[in-house]
Amino acid sequence: MTATNPSHIARFARNAYNAIAREYNSPGHDTVRNFEAITRHWLERHLELSGRLPLPGSVAVDIGGGRGWLAQRWREAGYVSVLCDLAERMLWESRRTYGKDLLYCQLSAFALPFRRGCASLVSSTLCGAYLTPAVVQEVWSTLKCGGLYVLTETPLGWARATQPKRGMPTGKTWFTLSGGEQVLLPFLFLYELDDIARLLAGNGFRVLTAEYLSPDGALEVSAISEVNREAARALESPPKSIPILWAIIAEKTSEERV
Repeated sequence: MTATNPSHIARFARNAYNAIAREYNSPGHDTVRNFEAITRHWLERHLELSGRLPLPGSVAVDIGGGRGWLAQRWREAGYVSVLCDLAERMLWESRRTYGKDLLYCQLSAFALPFRRGCASLVSSTLCGAYLTPAVVQEVWSTLKCGGLYVLTETPLGWARATQPKRGMPTGKTWFTLSGGEQVLLPFLFLYELDDIARLLAGNGFRVLTAEYLSPDGALEVSAISEVNREAARALESPPKSIPILWAIIAEKTSEERV
């Protein structure tokens, strides 16, 4: 399983995310809720970028949208919002929640099917493990010049703290279902903030903001999941200060392919 075989990776990932779709989308998954709350808090601090008033008919594409909350966020901001995911069960769960509010598309980020320059905004949360240069170029092609790319992911330090036996910098991660079964997720890359900023800057984007996100301001201590508490202990950091995500907003700066 390597970055040079995207069709194999896509099949593996589709099966894995189909297997976890119901529990990943359930209200009881506290770590997923942590990620969402922290990302929402960050977006609200960047309303001039992430929630700026779109022109009529402007399209937002949320890649690997999973639960659908971010695609719904873009719809509420005035975009025609397209929720994309590789796993059909993820889309089914999201459609149960949001119905006709969103458009839905089953796809692989390795081959986005959209017309060039069709979107004013592309986003992805917790999909950084699949950010090859080829995927970044697919996003670049989908965006209009001046369009925004909004993305978050767990950083390498957090990954090491939560699953220290994982091979680095690439490796495997596991999603534990309520019955104890562990589902292997085929991660390819684990980036730190500087790494992903350089990847974007080298592929036709200007980074507008790049920062690590902690629970501080977004979560009460009592709401921090046990996984994130364990990571804080491993990193010898207070639970509200641990970097749980990195987050970037970047702008497509040219119509010429890099």
